Amino acid sequence: MNSIFGLSVEIEIHPATREKKERIDQLRKEYIRLFTRRDHLLSHERDTLFCRYMLLVGQRKYENYKLSVEVRALKMKLELAQAALNRNQRPNRSQIEAEVDQRLQSYYRELERQAEEVRRAQEAEAISEFAVSELRDLYRTLVRRLHPDLHPDLPESLQDLFIKGVAAYRTYDIATLRDIIKRIDMESPLDDISRKDESLDDTIARLEKDVERLKTENCKLKTTFPFNLEMQLQDPVWVKGEQDRLNEEHQRLVEQKQIYAERLSLIFN
Repeated sequence: MNSIFGLSVEIEIHPATREKKERIDQLRKEYIRLFTRRDHLLSHERDTLFCRYMLLVGQRKYENYKLSVEVRALKMKLELAQAALNRNQRPNRSQIEAEVDQRLQSYYRELERQAEEVRRAQEAEAISEFAVSELRDLYRTLVRRLHPDLHPDLPESLQDLFIKGVAAYRTYDIATLRDIIKRIDMESPLDDISRKDESLDDTIARLEKDVERLKTENCKLKTTFPFNLEMQLQDPVWVKGEQDRLNEEHQRLVEQKQIYAERLSLIFN
């Protein structure tokens, strides 16, 4: 209903046009539902599963990996020292240690990566359940209001705000995330996923393609780590068996480390 010169005029919409707009609205809602589901998997369920994994078995795996690197380093030093003795040379401890450190750089980088994962899990565990709930609600609002995939015509100022919000979420900075949500309310971002200069048929075709893509991505996501361990992590028998296996591995590594350290000590002393 439009008003022309003060008179109310009803504009008739062609049935085909109305049908296309209804289809677009239906696809738009399905797209946002699937997108929100994917975001929930990536930003909430994955973090929750990852923290559970780290606390139950992941931290012990990290400790074992760290110990295995130490064992590997001792074994390499022992081999290099023994090779020098076989050449009737006195092993140079500082040179051997430098060479081993150089060879193990990739292992040290992996150790740093795993140590960061342990730290993230410990930080998440330290945050109260109420704070985690608020953090996730704020992040969900951030994604719904500012994610570039949902708002392709977002101004640069709001794109920057989205990046800062993601960083705040990743560092559990609730105060900053609260402030960002307040700023969003003042900026008035776009409220749909339509695009300029696009026909109704093109919009339908694009949204249908995007909906199918998100359906496929969500299904594939559930087969990746840590989602592929969701059932096992809920099974106390599996968890206990994995913990026992890791503890046995840990003890074996401790014994190996002691043997190599003693042999190396005899050579250098």
